[in-house]
Amino acid sequence: MRGKKELSGRGRLVKLVSAMILLSIISVAIILTVVLNEQKQIMENNLIEENKRLAEVVARNIEAGYATHSWPFRTLNQINASEDILFWWIVNPKSEIYLADNPEMYGKKISSAYIEAGKKVVVDHVYDGEDIKFLIQPLNIGEPGKVEALCIGISLKSVREATNKMIVLSVGYFLIIVAFACVLSLFLARRFTGPITQLVEGTKAISRGEFDYHVAIKTGDEIERLADSFNKMAQRVKSAIGDEKAARREIENIMNTMINTLILVGTDGQIVKANSAAFDLLGYSEAELIGRSFDDIIGPKNKEEGGIELEKRLKEAAGSAVSFETTYRAKDGREIPVHFSASVMTDEKGRLQGIVCDAGDITERKKRKEEIRKYITELEQFNRLAVDRELKMIELKRELNELYERLGEEPPYDLSFADNKRNYEL
Repeated sequence: MRGKKELSGRGRLVKLVSAMILLSIISVAIILTVVLNEQKQIMENNLIEENKRLAEVVARNIEAGYATHSWPFRTLNQINASEDILFWWIVNPKSEIYLADNPEMYGKKISSAYIEAGKKVVVDHVYDGEDIKFLIQPLNIGEPGKVEALCIGISLKSVREATNKMIVLSVGYFLIIVAFACVLSLFLARRFTGPITQLVEGTKAISRGEFDYHVAIKTGDEIERLADSFNKMAQRVKSAIGDEKAARREIENIMNTMINTLILVGTDGQIVKANSAAFDLLGYSEAELIGRSFDDIIGPKNKEEGGIELEKRLKEAAGSAVSFETTYRAKDGREIPVHFSASVMTDEKGRLQGIVCDAGDITERKKRKEEIRKYITELEQFNRLAVDRELKMIELKRELNELYERLGEEPPYDLSFADNKRNYEL
């Protein structure tokens, strides 16, 4: 598995080096082909020129011997000694062979087109299945106006052997060059792809969160500077992520130390985040509450009235915070009275990202209010009873005073305060 990763890590650079090697091989092959063809042509031309000179010498000897009525057989036999000459013929004006190194050729005819031209020519010819050069050297013998010729068959075997030897040597040198190029390319590929592979592994480590991963490249060039920049970048990313985590922890600590519940509702109405106070108040675990619909924790009374309609309330408040009393429903079904506040959370373009809901448990406050209300009611009842009793006592004392007055005695009770109060009320 690691080998596959390293191979894929080399990527495009290896492909580029391979393409350059292939292009170099093709270029060298083309150059060798062109050079070999040129050398072959040069060797053929040299061979033909050499045999042309030989044919001229032989032709002069034949013409001189003809004048003395003798054939220069020694010279003709020397032609046979040459490895590059396959045969020689002397042809009359009728294109018939009347003298040859091989007696079996006597009397045979050849094409007369080149003979009648009376010019020295070299043409391609096939002799016993072999490609050869056919040299025709005109002879100034015989009757005037009638052309005879010396025909020589030139073998290209030496040229082919030399060419084959050159091909073998060239292929050998070519293979050596290719091997050297491959070794050099592999060395360069490893030199260049090794650091790049390290950088790739570094990026993978960073993506896994291993920000302490260090790329150690010592090439003394731009790649080393790139590695240094990469290491510095990794440390900056680590520092930035550390700062972000610290800020997030601080926010979470603040949230979790809040007395009030804090719930973040997403745009789809699902609970995205909540603090510890919310879990404790509602009796849900984090896994149970996160992802639950916000409507699930609204008390039955609110649902009967159509819900709290947060979005509508926030729109009516022009996006600012709203505050009112409502109820939360706990996991066990209890309806908990809360003082509820909500505000929208938007992005930099003003698009709604969620709603922040803050709620405080007002159960105890509700209980205290109810107790105070009951106490006030009891006091009012007691006051009414006490006032009625006092009025009855005053009236009874007044009747006793009147009775004492009729008896001619001094009234025992001083009711002046009650009379003053009555006069004041009047």
